[in-house]
Amino acid sequence: MKKIFFVLFILITSLYSCTKEGPVGPKGATGATGPQGAGGNANIYSGEYTVPSGAWTLGNTCSCYYVNIADADITLDVINNGAVLAYLVATDNNGNPYLETLPVTNSDGTSLTCFAQLGNEQLQAYGFTSKPADDTIKIVTMSPEMLHIHPELRKPNLPYDVVKPYIQSTRAVLVSKSK
Repeated sequence: MKKIFFVLFILITSLYSCTKEGPVGPKGATGATGPQGAGGNANIYSGEYTVPSGAWTLGNTCSCYYVNIADADITLDVINNGAVLAYLVATDNNGNPYLETLPVTNSDGTSLTCFAQLGNEQLQAYGFTSKPADDTIKIVTMSPEMLHIHPELRKPNLPYDVVKPYIQSTRAVLVSKSK
């Protein structure tokens, strides 16, 4: 009798412990579309500023000509934790435009440099005996979030070709002439 109970126990246990995989059920409904995520170019902006010769002012303390370019994207957070890059729109000997990373020192000893300040970028031109010619400057601002997402952009004096793919929007502005 013990053998019969043992065999029944094994049979019952094996029948209930087995599972059978059945056919795949029907496809479920598509879920709701989620919210738009942050783009890979979050918080990087570019402005192109035309600076006419008449906009430059002779400085009292820097022995240079300077001009302030208003740029609302230059916030305290960008100054402290982000980045501000500036480029001179120049032309080569064949008249083809290219962007040169500031600061720039010319072969005649003149130079153009820039300093980010809250709400503006100050350009300073050294070694000029008169107001510099009309110039076009491109200013790129990068938020701390952008530098966190793309740490490869944390290098100083990045060429514009490296930065350009990340730019979210660009605007063109004429800087007003000084009086």
